[in-house]
Parts: sequence; structure tokens; C-alpha cells
Amino acid sequence: MDSNDYSITADTTRRCFYSATKADTLNGIEISVGSKAELEKAIKAGKVYSYREHVIRFYFPNKEWA
Repeated sequence: MDSNDYSITADTTRRCFYSATKADTLNGIEISVGSKAELEKAIKAGKVYSYREHVIRFYFPNKEWA
């Protein structure tokens, strides 16, 4: 088997994290938010210096290999 024998068969999850200042970004200090909407709200409020999204995808063997 190789990576082509797998496909995404579970939901993809996302988490958003942001740092309020440059110093926080450089020191790895982040605030976790539960949704993209919460992140957008923090951006509009001027609380965000930088942000990242963490995406998790689960891959399982294709049905013909299972």
C-alpha cells in the first residue's frame, strides 16, 4: 500500500489560534477560538496581530483495501 490507497473518510476539523501582539507571536503565546466567526470578531475588534488555522484530516484505506 502507498498514500494513494487512502482517502479522507472522516470530517475535517479546524481550530483557529491568534496572538495579540508581535511579542506574543514570537513567544508562541496564542489564544484559541472555537470558530472562524469568533476569529473574525476578534480581528474586527483589533485584538489580532497574527493568526493560524490548524486543520486535521483523517485518512483511511480505500474501501477496496479495507
